[in-house]
Amino acid sequence: MTIVSGLLLCVALRVSAKAVLYDGRDGLNGNDVIVVEKDSRGLIWIGTHNGLNIFDGYTFTRVSGPLSNRHISCLALDETGQQMLVGTNIGLFAVNLATLTTTAIPALEPTGAAWAGKKTHYIFVDRNSHAAYISFGSGYLARLDSRNRLQLLCRMPDTARSIGQIAAMNGQLLVNNGNLYQVDPQNGDIRVRSELSGQGPFTYIAYTQNTLLLNSYTGRLSLLDSHTLRSMLPPELKKKIDALPYGIIQATVRDQRLYLLCNNYAFFVIDLRSGKISELSKKYPDIFEGKNYYSLFVDEHSIIWVATNKGLIKVEDHPERFTKGLYSFPYRVSTRKIIEDDNGDLYVSSYNGIWHYSRQSREWRSYMRNSDAVIQSNPRAYPGPVTPHTLFPETESNYIYLGFDSELLLRFNKRKKIFETLDYSVNLKNNPVKGIFAIVQDNKGRLWLGCGTGLATYDPVANTMTPHQNDAFDIGSRVRYIATSDNEDLFYVGTANGLFIVDPARGIMHQLNTKTKPTLSNNDLLFVGRDKEGYLWLGTNGGGINVVSPDLKSVRYIRRQDGLSNEVVYAILPQQKDSNILWISTFNGLDRYRKDRQTFSNYFEEDGLSSNEFNQNSFMTTSTGEMYFGSINGITFFDPAAFGEPEPFQVFASGISGWNEKTQSIQLLRNSSATDNTIVKKPSDLLLELHFGCTDYSDPQRSTYSYRIRELSDNWVSLDDRHTLNLGGIPYGSYMIDVKAINPRGVSSANVLTFRVKVTQPFYKTWWFFALLLLGLALIFYSAYQIKYQGFKNILHLRMKIASNLHDEVGSLLTRITMFSDNLRYSRNTEEQRNAKLEKIAELSRNAVASMSDVLWTIDSRNDFAGNLLDRMREHAEEMLVSLGIDVNFVLSGTDLNQPISSDTRGEIYLIFKEAVNNIAKHSKATHVAITYQISDRQFLLKIANNRAGSFSNEQSTGQGLSNMRMRAARVGAKVTVHTGDDHFTVEVSN
Repeated sequence: MTIVSGLLLCVALRVSAKAVLYDGRDGLNGNDVIVVEKDSRGLIWIGTHNGLNIFDGYTFTRVSGPLSNRHISCLALDETGQQMLVGTNIGLFAVNLATLTTTAIPALEPTGAAWAGKKTHYIFVDRNSHAAYISFGSGYLARLDSRNRLQLLCRMPDTARSIGQIAAMNGQLLVNNGNLYQVDPQNGDIRVRSELSGQGPFTYIAYTQNTLLLNSYTGRLSLLDSHTLRSMLPPELKKKIDALPYGIIQATVRDQRLYLLCNNYAFFVIDLRSGKISELSKKYPDIFEGKNYYSLFVDEHSIIWVATNKGLIKVEDHPERFTKGLYSFPYRVSTRKIIEDDNGDLYVSSYNGIWHYSRQSREWRSYMRNSDAVIQSNPRAYPGPVTPHTLFPETESNYIYLGFDSELLLRFNKRKKIFETLDYSVNLKNNPVKGIFAIVQDNKGRLWLGCGTGLATYDPVANTMTPHQNDAFDIGSRVRYIATSDNEDLFYVGTANGLFIVDPARGIMHQLNTKTKPTLSNNDLLFVGRDKEGYLWLGTNGGGINVVSPDLKSVRYIRRQDGLSNEVVYAILPQQKDSNILWISTFNGLDRYRKDRQTFSNYFEEDGLSSNEFNQNSFMTTSTGEMYFGSINGITFFDPAAFGEPEPFQVFASGISGWNEKTQSIQLLRNSSATDNTIVKKPSDLLLELHFGCTDYSDPQRSTYSYRIRELSDNWVSLDDRHTLNLGGIPYGSYMIDVKAINPRGVSSANVLTFRVKVTQPFYKTWWFFALLLLGLALIFYSAYQIKYQGFKNILHLRMKIASNLHDEVGSLLTRITMFSDNLRYSRNTEEQRNAKLEKIAELSRNAVASMSDVLWTIDSRNDFAGNLLDRMREHAEEMLVSLGIDVNFVLSGTDLNQPISSDTRGEIYLIFKEAVNNIAKHSKATHVAITYQISDRQFLLKIANNRAGSFSNEQSTGQGLSNMRMRAARVGAKVTVHTGDDHFTVEVSN
């Protein structure tokens, strides 16, 4: 037997807190943090010795511009919530929250306003008068007007002292520079608050919720009613605070809690209602020690931000409402069933036997086996060790029934503290039960046992056990839990194969599993409960919670994405005085669920639980309403009435990031205007991500985000452990994207963010591009067809041209050769006639060869240059005219011999030239021929002039004469002009 005394079973109010330190290694631009503020969106602003930072719970971003590397002395959000007022060592600045642009705030006076460029010591925004007041060096106090200009209000009498704090009380300003002054905000009149001066000089003042806080240089702190100026601190608490051995640097009151920053690295939180004083700096010595404190900021969620010379401290502070039992022994106590007897004593089954807690002695005792003396003296005493899985109290006797993982059913004598065997009659050889995991009693006094093979009954009167196999109660599966109904004689049996509803008189009435209608999310049921409205609440082993309607026709699932801390659910208990509230133990945390709002609050070890991992069938609600949940490391118990509704929080867009082509890096834009309007994703945007944050900074890494795209689905998609949404992969079009968050407590955000996102198509996927592409392809095919057709026409034309030329030039010659040959063969010719005819045949053959050469020269593309044409014309002219003694002169004025010329043009010009030269040779008596040849990109000129004109104009050449030349010229877009005179003849071809 083990005895443990006074094991924290009295309800105690302690403080649970989590602390973390942020410094330059986390992204701050300096470890010397001066001041902290929160903006209207929810971002944290941190002023350091090296500039200004913005923090969304995940990433620090530095504010660029005039505030870069600037000493930040104070921060305040203006009344409109649209700009952050920033005090520096060179005056006051304003940062526009929509654009994050920074502007210096000038003084209204055009001259004599050098004070506005001095160090800014304090910024005070009066939420009642909607005015901002700023103190500068040398005792200057100014007011910020509606046009963002500074107007000097007054200058304090003792100008050598800096104004430390400003507060508003009863329509007047309280100004502290060691002495306490009252300043009229309208005209700047100053008077000393003599009734309070006796408590000074002061290091710090603050005013909140009709409470004036004063801290003197002697370390004495006062909380005064603003109307009566009487102390609001109870005398005993005032003594405790005055007795603190450390000087107070700064004090703040929020929600009936007093926060004290002190010397010697001390930090206290005082509950003004209970008078409890907690020194958080001792709880987290590695975080607080060795640091000098500068300022303190407590946000709306009671998250504490402490600015120090070695970084920024964040502390989560809240009252602990859970108490642990059987916790952190030398060996862990993994609990199973918990029951309460009529005396209010507790009995807990475990792997270490039975634990008994006596309300009277406030001690835990463990019982694991009978002593040897008991075994020898009592024949019914059980001789082995006891590790029961479940317990059931017999209401009208002094016994507790014990079910084991083996096939044992024992009972425990509470008065004698003895484990006794029952010696019941049963045939386990043919019908093994394979463990007893649940016990309930019907209205006939029989015990129904949930076993490894199904159901069994034990009759205490007859002392017999009956396994139900092959009968009306045979469920054929391991029983996890049995629930009884208050208003009907039915059992709800949770098994490894779904839910069975059993009438103890008739047998199985109904069954639900993953194959029935309605369909369960998981067959393995660890808990079954029935609420007052008749709904069945089923806790599953991995499928969350299933809520089955009273008519068994529909089921609703509650899963992780709905706020459930884990989908392995061990128990679902209604709060005794408010059945709308359910408490749910899981494999990873304890949840508070409000049915009407369908909202969760999650709790974990850091909140005071004995363990995050609870056990199946280990829970209880006492007669006084206290709730007990057993875990793998003891018991967690609490008064559920001490828990109120969770504090609402907001989810916000903390920025948008994209790829910066100039810096070749990802750039995060914090300005709210980047996400307030429609977000356009262009095809050139390689990366575009939305960033989110929560106004609850308790544990950002455990906050989860979900989104849905309305046009694609109504279902919410979890982002898991990410706080960003990548817009890549979204189809082209316009969308409305909703985003919500769940904080570490399992509470859903009070708002839902909505983004208008337009994903534009690349130009090559637009309809007009496809239309142009089709048109272009059609033009290409048409052009290809035209080219091919034109090529075919050109070939046909060339063939016709060759045939025509051969017919005109060569055909007639060959005919004449044939005629002369026939005449020579069949006619009687003299020798002289024969030789003349042979000479004629030879001449005609040479002319045919020359004509063939001309045709081949014309179609050869290698000759398509002006120089080749000139050479051919010169060769022909010399052949025809020089031999006749005719002088030939070529004039080449402005002719580029490398100028390309088409074969058609070249051929036609050459034939015109040849015709003209032939006519000169045959029909004129010329002695001199002048040939002018000019050709350029766009025009050409060929002029052939001879003297002593003959009868050329009246004779015809071998071809068609002048008409033939004009026809050829017309083919290449030229014309032929003939000039005649008494002693000259000129043929001119030009375009």
